[in-house]
Amino acid sequence: GWGIRFLVPDGDRAVLRDLVVRDCRIERVDHTGLKFTAPRDGIRDVLVEHVAVSHSGGPGVQMSGVTGGRFAHLSVDHSG
Repeated sequence: GWGIRFLVPDGDRAVLRDLVVRDCRIERVDHTGLKFTAPRDGIRDVLVEHVAVSHSGGPGVQMSGVTGGRFAHLSVDHSG
């Protein structure tokens, strides 16, 4: 599975805002380490900092439908 996934399904009018992922490690997952999935503008204002992703079976980080945000001190190592 995924390490951490934020999901707004297609057709859903929900919006996720002000998400924070901070000071964590995501290791040895079968698929994507950190994933944001939403229709256009379905996720807004993301802050990801001091996060390490390693040994993911898929991409380290993947985003769709995200508007606005800051990524700092993010490392990805040994991604699929």
